[in-house]
Amino acid sequence: MGEWNELFLCIKMKKLSIGISAALLVAGAIVLSANLPLTANQQAYENMIKIGNFYMDKYEFPNRVGELPVTNVTWQEASALCESVGKRLCTDQEWVQACRGPQGLRFPYGPVYDGTKCNAESKVDAPLAIGQTPVTCVSGYGVYDLNGNVWEWVGTSQDDVKVRGGAWSSSSCAECALHFWDNAPMTKSNRGGLRCCLSAN
Repeated sequence: MGEWNELFLCIKMKKLSIGISAALLVAGAIVLSANLPLTANQQAYENMIKIGNFYMDKYEFPNRVGELPVTNVTWQEASALCESVGKRLCTDQEWVQACRGPQGLRFPYGPVYDGTKCNAESKVDAPLAIGQTPVTCVSGYGVYDLNGNVWEWVGTSQDDVKVRGGAWSSSSCAECALHFWDNAPMTKSNRGGLRCCLSAN
């Protein structure tokens, strides 16, 4: 199984910018907090945020404050982890929509890169635990760490596999609408993790 080359990843991303129509952005989001009482049928929605017609985990998998993000998994393994908790990997379109927020921003926190906003310029060769990253690293919908900390697998089939968001050492290359197209599903990295989504209907 191959390892990701993050420098190559960033160079590729800079060349592959895509535009996302403002019509895809849905204003408003509903936060489903882990502190709220949930019925058995609602357990899958715990600590998720509703954005338009889908729910997204508020944090990187396992979506629990205080735990380290799961890393070093292939796309297949990431997909299986989401399925194990009644969810699925986010689609590419869902991920970009959540990252850009209602205003269609370049980065989750604003239009200009700021190395202090997210864990994207760390001198420590490891991700931070969920909840220990800067509180400013949040999108307009209330989703955390869509820039930095760990790359995130997206795509619900092997024909649509991508990684997004950058890791703790990605600097400004991890814009919301930039991604690396060619990551094979069987590759893995200690910088690569995942986040889960769920359809609203």
